[in-house]
Amino acid sequence: MSAHDQLERQLRHSVREQVARQAPRPARPARPASPRWPRHRLGALAATLLVAVTGVAVAGEVIDLRSTGHQINDLVADTLVRTGRLPACRPVGTRSAAISDATPSTRVTDALPALATFPRSAPPPSALALARPLAGQALLRRTVRSLRFPGGVRAVLYTTQGAGPQGPADPAACLQARLAQVVLLHPKDDDVQMGAIVRLKSRPDTQPGAETLGLTVSAAPRRPWIAGAVTVPEVGLRPGALLARTPLPRGRVFHAAIASPDAVRVTVRTAKGRRVPARISNGILGFAAPAGDRRFTVAQRRADGRPVGYTRLVVPR
Repeated sequence: MSAHDQLERQLRHSVREQVARQAPRPARPARPASPRWPRHRLGALAATLLVAVTGVAVAGEVIDLRSTGHQINDLVADTLVRTGRLPACRPVGTRSAAISDATPSTRVTDALPALATFPRSAPPPSALALARPLAGQALLRRTVRSLRFPGGVRAVLYTTQGAGPQGPADPAACLQARLAQVVLLHPKDDDVQMGAIVRLKSRPDTQPGAETLGLTVSAAPRRPWIAGAVTVPEVGLRPGALLARTPLPRGRVFHAAIASPDAVRVTVRTAKGRRVPARISNGILGFAAPAGDRRFTVAQRRADGRPVGYTRLVVPR
């Protein structure tokens, strides 16, 4: 190819590129135009949406009022929160409670007859000093007992007036404030209001003459004391009720329960038949067992050797 031919070829190539660059690009397909709704149709659509939203609100209101039981639960919970900071309803806290020589009610003494009278020897000052800050309203002096169980476990048993440190400072005034709050939150006199009032009146922390049974346990002389307490129910304490579950060294747990009223001796075995150290002291059955054992066979006996009371004890998880 001569130089003339080569130059001609380059010129043609340049012309083709120039033409290609200047050629118009293919137009994009046009989008379909959005339909324009007439004004009367837009008004109808807005009205339909308003009805739909109103229907959802009504349905939501119906769902919120699910059942009388749920309404009562919500009303009681809201009442307790709103009255919790009132002076009458604030917890007593750990303070040096008053000392009373009153006798505990039969709700306590029917299950624990030993607490109806003063002990033969006065409890040590250390026991009173330990129980008094945990007593709440008042500590019943005659019920304070210093107990010892197998394995070096020590315990202090006592009964108090009121619901303990977590009970309200003035139970009667607190109850009235709670009832007034219920009427304020739910003015309508119906089953919901009545159910909340009944529920609040039955709470043990504001019951007239409320009592608490406390048991503070120490696993060893240098171990800390672990406090435990149960509010005495309206029907009274029952034999077999658990009072304490305290960890011990070497993978063991100390269990304390109310013994049968006439029992003075006891034998406790695990579900596999293994005997564990146990003792009854002032109506309290205490024993130490491996941490994994929760079912026990109990053989309680009177002073004359006859069997008495419950024969099984199950510790909940």
